Amino acid sequence: MASLHDGSLFCIPELELPTNTSSHANYRDIYSYVSLASASVGLVASLIQFIAWIISTRRLEAGEHQHAFVNPIIIICLAFANFLTCIGVILRSVALILYGPPLIPLNQFINKSLDDVSYMPSVNETSMIPWIVIESFTDYFYVAVLLWTLAYCVDVLRKHKDIVSESPFVRRPSSTYLVICWGLPIAFVGALSLYLYLDTEFPKKCPDQLRTQLCDLILYLPAVVELLVIPFLLIRSRTLVRNSIQRRTGTYSARQRRLIRVITGRFVAIVLFLYLCWVPNIIDSIIRVLMVHEYITTTTDERYKLLFPIWIIEAVMNPIQGFFNCFIYGVPGFPTSRCSTDDEDALTNSLEESQSLLSSSSSGLQRKCNIR
Repeated sequence: MASLHDGSLFCIPELELPTNTSSHANYRDIYSYVSLASASVGLVASLIQFIAWIISTRRLEAGEHQHAFVNPIIIICLAFANFLTCIGVILRSVALILYGPPLIPLNQFINKSLDDVSYMPSVNETSMIPWIVIESFTDYFYVAVLLWTLAYCVDVLRKHKDIVSESPFVRRPSSTYLVICWGLPIAFVGALSLYLYLDTEFPKKCPDQLRTQLCDLILYLPAVVELLVIPFLLIRSRTLVRNSIQRRTGTYSARQRRLIRVITGRFVAIVLFLYLCWVPNIIDSIIRVLMVHEYITTTTDERYKLLFPIWIIEAVMNPIQGFFNCFIYGVPGFPTSRCSTDDEDALTNSLEESQSLLSSSSSGLQRKCNIR
Protein backbone atom coordinates (compact mmCIF):
# COMPACT_ATOMS: atom_id res chain seq x y z
CA MET A 1 0.00 0.00 0.00
CA ALA A 2 1.62 3.14 -1.28
CA SER A 3 4.73 0.96 -1.60
CA LEU A 4 4.60 0.38 -5.36
CA HIS A 5 4.55 -3.38 -4.80
CA ASP A 6 6.83 -5.18 -7.22
CA GLY A 7 7.60 -7.98 -4.81
CA SER A 8 9.53 -5.57 -2.62
CA LEU A 9 10.91 -2.05 -2.65
CA PHE A 10 14.13 -3.56 -4.05
CA CYS A 11 12.25 -4.62 -7.18
CA ILE A 12 10.91 -1.22 -8.26
CA PRO A 13 12.66 -0.81 -11.62
CA GLU A 14 14.15 2.23 -13.26
CA LEU A 15 11.30 1.95 -15.76
CA GLU A 16 8.78 3.01 -13.08
CA LEU A 17 10.79 5.32 -10.83
CA PRO A 18 13.61 6.79 -12.93
CA THR A 19 16.64 8.10 -11.09
CA ASN A 20 17.87 10.13 -14.04
CA THR A 21 15.62 11.54 -16.76
CA SER A 22 15.99 14.11 -19.53
CA SER A 23 14.90 16.75 -17.03
CA HIS A 24 17.53 15.46 -14.54
CA ALA A 25 14.79 14.71 -12.03
CA ASN A 26 15.27 11.82 -9.64
CA TYR A 27 11.73 10.47 -9.34
CA ARG A 28 12.78 7.84 -6.83
CA ASP A 29 14.02 10.47 -4.39
CA ILE A 30 11.05 12.76 -5.01
CA TYR A 31 8.60 9.98 -4.18
CA SER A 32 10.63 8.96 -1.12
CA TYR A 33 10.85 12.48 0.35
CA VAL A 34 7.13 13.14 -0.19
CA SER A 35 6.30 9.86 1.59
CA LEU A 36 8.72 10.76 4.37
CA ALA A 37 7.16 14.19 4.91
CA SER A 38 3.57 12.94 4.85
CA ALA A 39 4.34 10.03 7.18
CA SER A 40 6.06 12.39 9.63
CA VAL A 41 2.92 14.54 9.85
CA GLY A 42 0.73 11.46 10.30
CA LEU A 43 3.08 10.05 12.93
CA VAL A 44 3.04 13.18 15.11
CA ALA A 45 -0.75 13.53 14.84
CA SER A 46 -1.35 9.85 15.63
CA LEU A 47 0.99 9.99 18.62
CA ILE A 48 -0.78 13.05 20.03
CA GLN A 49 -4.20 11.45 19.58
CA PHE A 50 -3.03 8.14 21.09
CA ILE A 51 -1.52 9.74 24.22
CA ALA A 52 -4.47 12.13 24.71
CA TRP A 53 -7.02 9.31 24.58
CA ILE A 54 -4.96 7.13 26.94
CA ILE A 55 -4.72 9.94 29.51
CA SER A 56 -8.39 10.89 29.22
CA THR A 57 -9.56 7.31 29.54
CA ARG A 58 -7.56 6.81 32.72
CA ARG A 59 -9.01 10.00 34.21
CA LEU A 60 -12.59 8.84 33.78
CA GLU A 61 -14.47 7.45 36.70
CA ALA A 62 -14.39 3.69 37.01
CA GLY A 63 -16.66 2.18 34.38
CA GLU A 64 -17.68 5.53 32.89
CA HIS A 65 -16.09 4.69 29.55
CA GLN A 66 -18.62 1.89 29.17
CA HIS A 67 -21.36 4.54 28.94
CA ALA A 68 -19.48 6.87 26.60
CA PHE A 69 -20.88 6.94 23.11
CA VAL A 70 -17.51 6.39 21.45
CA ASN A 71 -15.66 3.24 22.50
CA PRO A 72 -12.25 4.62 23.54
CA ILE A 73 -10.54 1.29 22.91
CA ILE A 74 -11.37 1.58 19.20
CA ILE A 75 -9.98 5.10 18.87
CA ILE A 76 -6.84 4.23 20.87
CA CYS A 77 -6.13 1.17 18.72
CA LEU A 78 -6.84 3.11 15.53
CA ALA A 79 -4.36 5.83 16.54
CA PHE A 80 -1.79 3.20 17.55
CA ALA A 81 -2.13 1.40 14.19
CA ASN A 82 -1.77 4.72 12.33
CA PHE A 83 1.33 5.55 14.37
CA LEU A 84 3.08 2.27 13.58
CA THR A 85 2.06 2.50 9.93
CA CYS A 86 3.80 5.86 9.68
CA ILE A 87 6.94 4.41 11.24
CA GLY A 88 6.92 1.70 8.58
CA VAL A 89 6.44 4.23 5.78
CA ILE A 90 9.30 6.38 7.10
CA LEU A 91 11.68 3.41 7.24
CA ARG A 92 10.62 2.25 3.78
CA SER A 93 11.18 5.74 2.38
CA VAL A 94 14.68 5.77 3.84
CA ALA A 95 15.37 2.41 2.16
CA LEU A 96 14.24 3.77 -1.21
CA ILE A 97 16.68 6.66 -0.82
CA LEU A 98 19.57 4.44 0.27
CA TYR A 99 19.23 1.62 -2.26
CA GLY A 100 19.12 1.79 -6.02
CA PRO A 101 16.74 0.11 -8.50
CA PRO A 102 17.13 -3.59 -9.43
CA LEU A 103 19.54 -4.74 -12.10
CA ILE A 104 18.87 -6.44 -15.42
CA PRO A 105 21.04 -9.50 -16.23
CA LEU A 106 23.15 -8.93 -19.32
CA ASN A 107 21.84 -12.05 -21.05
CA GLN A 108 18.29 -10.66 -20.95
CA PHE A 109 18.97 -7.49 -22.92
CA ILE A 110 18.77 -9.49 -26.16
CA ASN A 111 15.38 -10.22 -27.69
CA LYS A 112 13.44 -9.13 -24.61
CA SER A 113 11.48 -6.03 -23.79
CA LEU A 114 11.89 -4.34 -20.44
CA ASP A 115 8.50 -5.72 -19.41
CA ASP A 116 9.66 -9.32 -19.85
CA VAL A 117 13.03 -9.28 -18.11
CA SER A 118 13.66 -10.79 -14.69
CA TYR A 119 15.06 -8.10 -12.44
CA MET A 120 17.70 -8.80 -9.82
CA PRO A 121 17.81 -6.78 -6.56
CA SER A 122 20.93 -4.65 -6.33
CA VAL A 123 21.29 -5.45 -2.62
CA ASN A 124 22.72 -8.63 -1.10
CA GLU A 125 20.24 -11.09 0.36
CA THR A 126 21.25 -10.59 4.00
CA SER A 127 20.67 -6.84 3.82
CA MET A 128 17.21 -7.33 2.31
CA ILE A 129 15.71 -9.41 5.13
CA PRO A 130 15.03 -6.63 7.68
CA TRP A 131 13.55 -4.39 4.98
CA ILE A 132 11.22 -7.14 3.74
CA VAL A 133 10.02 -7.55 7.33
CA ILE A 134 9.42 -3.78 7.53
CA GLU A 135 7.36 -3.89 4.33
CA SER A 136 5.14 -6.66 5.70
CA PHE A 137 4.95 -4.79 9.01
CA THR A 138 3.72 -1.66 7.18
CA ASP A 139 1.12 -3.55 5.14
CA TYR A 140 -0.12 -5.28 8.29
CA PHE A 141 -0.82 -2.02 10.05
CA TYR A 142 -2.43 -0.47 6.97
CA VAL A 143 -4.93 -3.34 6.95
CA ALA A 144 -5.38 -2.98 10.72
CA VAL A 145 -6.20 0.74 10.26
CA LEU A 146 -8.92 -0.19 7.78
CA LEU A 147 -10.41 -2.79 10.12
CA TRP A 148 -10.41 -0.45 13.12
CA THR A 149 -12.20 2.18 11.03
CA LEU A 150 -14.80 -0.43 10.15
CA ALA A 151 -15.07 -1.44 13.82
CA TYR A 152 -15.83 2.18 14.75
CA CYS A 153 -18.67 2.37 12.21
CA VAL A 154 -20.12 -0.96 13.34
CA ASP A 155 -19.98 0.17 16.97
CA VAL A 156 -21.76 3.46 16.16
CA LEU A 157 -24.51 1.64 14.26
CA ARG A 158 -25.05 -0.79 17.14
CA LYS A 159 -25.28 2.12 19.57
CA HIS A 160 -27.89 3.88 17.46
CA LYS A 161 -29.94 0.72 17.11
CA ASP A 162 -30.04 0.33 20.89
CA ILE A 163 -31.03 3.99 21.32
CA VAL A 164 -33.90 3.65 18.86
CA SER A 165 -35.13 0.42 20.43
CA GLU A 166 -34.89 2.03 23.89
CA SER A 167 -32.91 -0.93 25.13
CA PRO A 168 -29.80 -0.61 27.26
CA PHE A 169 -26.67 -0.61 25.15
CA VAL A 170 -24.46 -3.59 25.84
CA ARG A 171 -21.05 -2.74 24.47
CA ARG A 172 -19.43 -5.56 22.58
CA PRO A 173 -16.41 -6.75 24.57
CA SER A 174 -13.27 -5.01 23.43
CA SER A 175 -11.59 -8.41 23.17
CA THR A 176 -13.82 -9.18 20.17
CA TYR A 177 -12.60 -6.13 18.30
CA LEU A 178 -9.02 -6.80 19.40
CA VAL A 179 -9.01 -10.36 18.08
CA ILE A 180 -10.62 -9.47 14.75
CA CYS A 181 -8.80 -6.22 14.00
CA TRP A 182 -5.35 -7.38 15.08
CA GLY A 183 -5.69 -11.04 14.10
CA LEU A 184 -7.15 -10.92 10.58
CA PRO A 185 -4.37 -8.72 9.14
CA ILE A 186 -1.78 -11.30 10.26
CA ALA A 187 -3.51 -14.06 8.29
CA PHE A 188 -4.20 -11.80 5.32
CA VAL A 189 -0.72 -10.28 4.89
CA GLY A 190 0.96 -13.59 5.80
CA ALA A 191 -0.96 -15.51 3.12
CA LEU A 192 -0.14 -12.87 0.50
CA SER A 193 3.55 -12.93 1.40
CA LEU A 194 3.65 -16.71 1.09
CA TYR A 195 2.01 -16.57 -2.33
CA LEU A 196 4.32 -13.79 -3.50
CA TYR A 197 7.61 -15.37 -2.46
CA LEU A 198 6.91 -19.12 -2.32
CA ASP A 199 8.33 -21.17 -5.20
CA THR A 200 10.18 -18.16 -6.63
CA GLU A 201 13.87 -17.31 -6.86
CA PHE A 202 13.42 -14.30 -4.60
CA PRO A 203 15.57 -12.71 -3.20
CA LYS A 204 17.98 -13.62 -6.01
CA LYS A 205 15.40 -12.54 -8.58
CA CYS A 206 12.29 -10.41 -8.29
CA PRO A 207 8.88 -12.14 -8.59
CA ASP A 208 7.26 -11.98 -12.01
CA GLN A 209 4.88 -9.13 -12.79
CA LEU A 210 1.69 -11.21 -13.04
CA ARG A 211 2.23 -12.57 -9.54
CA THR A 212 3.04 -9.19 -8.03
CA GLN A 213 0.10 -7.46 -9.71
CA LEU A 214 -2.32 -10.13 -8.49
CA CYS A 215 -1.01 -9.65 -4.95
CA ASP A 216 -1.34 -5.91 -5.41
CA LEU A 217 -5.02 -6.25 -6.31
CA ILE A 218 -5.75 -8.64 -3.44
CA LEU A 219 -3.92 -6.38 -0.99
CA TYR A 220 -6.43 -3.62 -1.72
CA LEU A 221 -9.49 -5.83 -1.15
CA PRO A 222 -9.95 -4.59 2.46
CA ALA A 223 -9.95 -1.01 1.16
CA VAL A 224 -12.50 -1.86 -1.55
CA VAL A 225 -14.76 -3.58 1.00
CA GLU A 226 -14.59 -0.55 3.29
CA LEU A 227 -15.34 1.87 0.46
CA LEU A 228 -18.54 -0.08 -0.19
CA VAL A 229 -19.62 -1.06 3.33
CA ILE A 230 -18.81 1.99 5.50
CA PRO A 231 -21.06 4.45 3.59
CA PHE A 232 -23.95 2.00 4.02
CA LEU A 233 -23.32 1.62 7.78
CA LEU A 234 -23.12 5.36 8.36
CA ILE A 235 -26.15 6.19 6.21
CA ARG A 236 -28.11 3.55 8.10
CA SER A 237 -26.97 4.97 11.44
CA ARG A 238 -27.97 8.53 10.48
CA THR A 239 -31.36 7.33 9.24
CA LEU A 240 -32.05 5.60 12.55
CA VAL A 241 -31.39 8.80 14.50
CA ARG A 242 -33.41 11.03 12.16
CA ASN A 243 -36.45 8.72 12.04
CA SER A 244 -36.46 8.20 15.79
CA ILE A 245 -36.37 11.94 16.50
CA GLN A 246 -39.20 12.53 14.06
CA ARG A 247 -41.23 9.66 15.52
CA ARG A 248 -40.88 10.97 19.07
CA THR A 249 -41.34 14.68 18.53
CA GLY A 250 -43.27 14.87 15.25
CA THR A 251 -41.09 17.80 14.17
CA TYR A 252 -37.53 19.11 14.21
CA SER A 253 -36.41 21.87 16.51
CA ALA A 254 -33.43 24.03 15.60
CA ARG A 255 -31.35 22.07 18.08
CA GLN A 256 -32.41 18.73 16.62
CA ARG A 257 -31.68 19.89 13.08
CA ARG A 258 -28.24 21.00 14.22
CA LEU A 259 -27.73 17.59 15.82
CA ILE A 260 -28.52 15.82 12.55
CA ARG A 261 -26.18 18.14 10.66
CA VAL A 262 -23.33 17.42 13.09
CA ILE A 263 -23.84 13.66 12.86
CA THR A 264 -24.09 13.87 9.07
CA GLY A 265 -20.95 16.01 8.89
CA ARG A 266 -18.89 13.50 10.84
CA PHE A 267 -20.13 10.59 8.74
CA VAL A 268 -19.45 12.47 5.49
CA ALA A 269 -15.92 13.28 6.71
CA ILE A 270 -15.19 9.62 7.48
CA VAL A 271 -16.34 8.50 4.02
CA LEU A 272 -14.70 11.42 2.20
CA PHE A 273 -11.26 10.92 3.75
CA LEU A 274 -11.52 7.16 3.26
CA TYR A 275 -12.11 7.67 -0.46
CA LEU A 276 -9.40 10.31 -0.76
CA CYS A 277 -6.87 8.01 0.87
CA TRP A 278 -7.57 4.78 -0.99
CA VAL A 279 -9.20 5.39 -4.38
CA PRO A 280 -5.85 6.50 -5.93
CA ASN A 281 -4.28 3.17 -4.88
CA ILE A 282 -7.08 1.19 -6.48
CA ILE A 283 -6.88 3.22 -9.70
CA ASP A 284 -3.10 2.76 -9.76
CA SER A 285 -3.39 -1.00 -9.30
CA ILE A 286 -5.99 -1.34 -12.06
CA ILE A 287 -3.90 0.72 -14.52
CA ARG A 288 -0.81 -1.39 -13.85
CA VAL A 289 -2.70 -4.63 -14.39
CA LEU A 290 -4.03 -3.27 -17.68
CA MET A 291 -0.47 -2.38 -18.66
CA VAL A 292 0.78 -5.88 -17.88
CA HIS A 293 -1.93 -7.36 -20.11
CA GLU A 294 -1.24 -4.69 -22.75
CA TYR A 295 -4.71 -3.19 -22.66
CA ILE A 296 -2.82 0.05 -22.14
CA THR A 297 0.33 0.39 -24.19
CA THR A 298 2.97 2.92 -23.19
CA THR A 299 6.57 3.67 -23.96
CA THR A 300 9.19 3.81 -21.23
CA ASP A 301 8.85 7.59 -20.87
CA GLU A 302 5.05 7.51 -20.95
CA ARG A 303 4.80 4.91 -18.20
CA TYR A 304 6.36 6.83 -15.36
CA LYS A 305 4.79 10.08 -16.57
CA LEU A 306 1.36 8.44 -16.38
CA LEU A 307 1.80 6.70 -13.02
CA PHE A 308 4.03 9.09 -11.10
CA PRO A 309 1.31 11.70 -10.33
CA ILE A 310 -0.88 8.92 -8.90
CA TRP A 311 2.02 7.63 -6.79
CA ILE A 312 2.62 11.10 -5.38
CA ILE A 313 -1.05 11.32 -4.37
CA GLU A 314 -0.70 7.92 -2.67
CA ALA A 315 2.51 9.02 -0.95
CA VAL A 316 0.68 12.03 0.49
CA MET A 317 -2.72 10.54 1.34
CA ASN A 318 -1.98 7.05 2.69
CA PRO A 319 0.24 7.86 5.69
CA ILE A 320 -1.51 11.13 6.57
CA GLN A 321 -4.69 9.37 7.73
CA GLY A 322 -3.62 9.81 11.35
CA PHE A 323 -3.72 13.58 10.85
CA PHE A 324 -7.25 13.45 9.40
CA ASN A 325 -8.40 11.16 12.21
CA CYS A 326 -7.55 13.81 14.79
CA PHE A 327 -10.33 15.96 13.31
CA ILE A 328 -12.78 13.12 12.67
CA TYR A 329 -12.57 11.30 16.01
CA GLY A 330 -11.27 14.10 18.20
CA VAL A 331 -8.35 14.61 20.56
CA PRO A 332 -9.31 14.91 24.25
CA GLY A 333 -8.16 18.19 25.74
CA PHE A 334 -8.37 20.06 22.44
CA PRO A 335 -11.29 22.27 21.32
CA THR A 336 -12.83 19.50 19.21
CA SER A 337 -13.13 17.33 22.34
CA ARG A 338 -13.55 19.79 25.21
CA CYS A 339 -15.84 19.24 28.19
CA SER A 340 -18.88 21.43 27.85
CA THR A 341 -21.80 22.31 30.12
CA ASP A 342 -23.81 23.86 27.30
CA ASP A 343 -26.35 21.36 26.02
CA GLU A 344 -26.67 23.45 22.86
CA ASP A 345 -23.06 22.70 21.89
CA ALA A 346 -23.88 20.15 19.22
CA LEU A 347 -20.34 20.04 17.93
CA THR A 348 -18.81 18.35 20.95
CA ASN A 349 -21.83 16.57 22.38
CA SER A 350 -23.78 15.57 19.27
CA LEU A 351 -23.77 11.84 19.83
CA GLU A 352 -24.43 12.13 23.56
CA GLU A 353 -27.31 14.52 22.81
CA SER A 354 -28.68 11.92 20.43
CA GLN A 355 -28.87 9.42 23.25
CA SER A 356 -30.47 11.99 25.57
CA LEU A 357 -33.05 13.11 23.03
CA LEU A 358 -34.10 9.58 22.11
CA SER A 359 -34.11 7.96 25.53
CA SER A 360 -37.55 7.89 27.15
CA SER A 361 -36.04 7.97 30.61
CA SER A 362 -33.93 11.01 29.90
CA SER A 363 -35.03 14.20 31.61
CA GLY A 364 -32.27 16.44 30.26
CA LEU A 365 -28.59 16.70 29.83
CA GLN A 366 -26.44 16.55 32.93
CA ARG A 367 -23.11 18.19 33.35
CA LYS A 368 -20.41 15.65 32.67
CA CYS A 369 -17.23 15.24 30.68
CA ASN A 370 -17.42 12.60 27.97
CA ILE A 371 -14.28 11.75 25.99
CA ARG A 372 -14.61 12.46 22.31
